[in-house]
Amino acid sequence: MRGRKPVPTRLKVLHGNPGGRKLNIDEPVPREPLADAPETLTEEQAESWRYVMRHAPPGLLRSLDRTLLTLWVQHEERHARAAAQVAEMGDMVKFPGIPMPMPNPYLRVMNQQALILIKLASEMGFTPASRARVASASAEGHPVSSPASVPLARSKNKPLPLDQYLASAPPVPVLH
Repeated sequence: MRGRKPVPTRLKVLHGNPGGRKLNIDEPVPREPLADAPETLTEEQAESWRYVMRHAPPGLLRSLDRTLLTLWVQHEERHARAAAQVAEMGDMVKFPGIPMPMPNPYLRVMNQQALILIKLASEMGFTPASRARVASASAEGHPVSSPASVPLARSKNKPLPLDQYLASAPPVPVLH
């Protein structure tokens, strides 16, 4: 996809749809929550999966995110293994027959895995910046960002007054 990532419909309504583009009232909202880890994961990967499920905002990860989270835990394990090799061997290593020390080859693996993890984290709402763009589900499991709950009957470029917007918004989940 070229250009900027699309802004969720709910944010467009809050900001008054400054671009004046047609609002997507049919924006899909996956319903099923994400379940248990796939059986194909190693024990370390499954533990990482459980960690993410315990610490992700309620309702953020849905069944459609299964493949992304599977990739996340697999690449996280690869990154950890490469980091352990770098910690053990150092940043520079000396190979037999080569007079000068060379960068540790595991540094490249570690850096590649880090870039992949950053992209996946952004897609799944795991970074502070991406969490600001994502609306998760309430504690009851109802999508907070459901386009059906977005008040759309108003002019294109005129934002709702804050009190009207807050009155029309679904309840905010209480985090304990």
